[in-house]
Amino acid sequence: MKSIKFKIILLILVSSLSIAFITSFIWLSNSYKAFKDESVEKLQEKTFRYASEFNHDLSEVENIARSVELMVGALFDFDALESEVYYMDRLKSIIKPVIKNLAEEGNRTQSAYIFFLPSLDGRAHDVWYADLDYSGEVILQEEFEADYYDDFTPEKEWFFVPYISKEPYWTNPYWGNADYDAHINYISHTRPVLVDDQVIGVAGSDYHFNLMKEDIEAIEVYQSGKAFLFNENGDALIHDTIPELMNLRDFENGRYQWILKRFNDEGFGTIDYTWIDGQSKLLTYKRLNNHWIFGLTVEVDQVFVWFTKLRRILIWAVLLSIGVLLYLAYRIGHYITKDLVTLTDHVAVIGDGDYDHGLTDRLLKRKDETGILARSIEQMRLQQKKSFETIREVNDALEVKIKERTLNLEEKTQALLESLNENEKKTLALEALNKELHLTLMAMKDTQRQLIESEKLASLGFLVARLAHEFNTPIGNLTTISSYLIKEEENIYNSYKSNKLTKNEIKKFFDKFQESTNLLVKNIDQLKIMVGKFKELDPQTSNILVSQFHFKTFVEMLMDGMAILSDRVHVELLCEEGLSIKTDPGKLGQILIHLIENAIVHGFDGLDEGVIILEAYIKKDRFHLWVKDNGLGMTPEKVNHIFDPFFSGKLSDQSSGLGLTVVYNIVTKMFKGSVACQSDIHSGTSFHIEFPLQKEIGK
Repeated sequence: MKSIKFKIILLILVSSLSIAFITSFIWLSNSYKAFKDESVEKLQEKTFRYASEFNHDLSEVENIARSVELMVGALFDFDALESEVYYMDRLKSIIKPVIKNLAEEGNRTQSAYIFFLPSLDGRAHDVWYADLDYSGEVILQEEFEADYYDDFTPEKEWFFVPYISKEPYWTNPYWGNADYDAHINYISHTRPVLVDDQVIGVAGSDYHFNLMKEDIEAIEVYQSGKAFLFNENGDALIHDTIPELMNLRDFENGRYQWILKRFNDEGFGTIDYTWIDGQSKLLTYKRLNNHWIFGLTVEVDQVFVWFTKLRRILIWAVLLSIGVLLYLAYRIGHYITKDLVTLTDHVAVIGDGDYDHGLTDRLLKRKDETGILARSIEQMRLQQKKSFETIREVNDALEVKIKERTLNLEEKTQALLESLNENEKKTLALEALNKELHLTLMAMKDTQRQLIESEKLASLGFLVARLAHEFNTPIGNLTTISSYLIKEEENIYNSYKSNKLTKNEIKKFFDKFQESTNLLVKNIDQLKIMVGKFKELDPQTSNILVSQFHFKTFVEMLMDGMAILSDRVHVELLCEEGLSIKTDPGKLGQILIHLIENAIVHGFDGLDEGVIILEAYIKKDRFHLWVKDNGLGMTPEKVNHIFDPFFSGKLSDQSSGLGLTVVYNIVTKMFKGSVACQSDIHSGTSFHIEFPLQKEIGK
């Protein structure tokens, strides 16, 4: 019995460990790739988001400079310059209000100017409005002296480069040119003002680079990740290791010039590299509108610290599981064999001739195979006991008769012989009965062995079923696919080992392997997508980044980037031409994308065409947004649950039931607003969103 118990424990332990190690290896291998892809994607998204913010600021500077260029170019008149002595003074008085308005419209710049060539009338003229002390008020600055335009020095490249090249120009960072602005680190976008193909001056707008530098240096990625900025030539503008304005080709004797080549060849991307401190790092970058390179860099160890902890936890979990399984295997083995030991000992007692001690009621009342065996043994004991009692009774009777017949031996000799013959017959019957009892005992022992094997198989089946249920719950399809791959690998290995492997079998094996790996990747991708959707449900995972932007331009850019839009769906935008709002454009974009995708996937399902109307306006310092469609509509019951998590009319690859929950969380918890839905069957659906326009939305 001890050997059976040992075999049961060993079988359970080996089976469990094999499943645990195979499952853990497959799960860790696939989790590493999925986690790496997700981490790179998140780092790229963060890089693109920051780059978009800086591009927005740079575009604002370009637009202001372009507006000044076009306005001055349209108003300037060479004939009036020749005929009027004070024409330039009159022209300046006309353009001053316009330039001031342009400067006041700026968000990060608040600067607009035009500097005329002194050669026009022999005097220096400029109109320069700027907020140099960050007071919030745009002020007309003092005009430069005529000798400022005499020499071309590096700090004057903002003027002389567009003047000479007749092309727009973005400067490198430089400090102010006068005492009153020497404390400001500028980058300027300047443009030549051409009239009849003749340069009359330079128009432009400034971006305070010291503010941009503060923003970039404040960016944090993981524990020690940093943001960086290079100009188009590869000079370091902002970097925590490379000295300012040192070219990447010259740093460390050109060791990293291949990174600069990647910057120049591709507008965005991801780079794995080893830095001078020996740390493996991950870098994502994006080219800005002025051809500068902005990016984020982080140590690889910090990205995968979660994965390392998870692997350590999994190892401890496996070790703990081994201990639990060992204990359970021992208990199961003991439970299976203890009653069999009792029954075996009892059969040995019966074999020694002790028929007076029966089995306990606990064993006799069991409903399983052990109970059947116990009742059979007990029935055998009672039958043997009854048989031997009968033999004793017969022997006693024979002794009495012998004594009686001995007294009259001569008279009853014949009767005695008959009695002896009868007794002999009974003896033969008893021997036959003993032989039958012996055969019954042997049959019962064989039954006992069969019951032991049945109990072992039943217990093992029960344990395997429980283990399969527990493991299939978290790993599902992945375990099935991996088991299938192991079986296919064993079949093709056997074919190879027996020299029967054919080219067709190899091709079939790789086809099945490719299909299985595609299913593995698909299941992992679905888990990744759901994680991404879950994260969006938490409004605390993102910060509110408020900026001022034109709503119509923002929506047009958003529509251009939506791949789900097609010719059968027409989007109409109803809003004032100059509608400008101050809020988080990224979160507002999420709201619009989810609502438009919801209309296309659910509202226009099965329809040949449809119309989505976006209506926006500001009323009493609150922004109102209507999103309407002429689609299928919804029942009142669906409308009541439309913002519930996981509620969807059709859960599929395109619909997870989370999109409108994300919209609700952003509007109510981040924007402190409200969202409502109205819909009727065959009458379309409309969503009304409103929230306050304040500087500190979400706080």
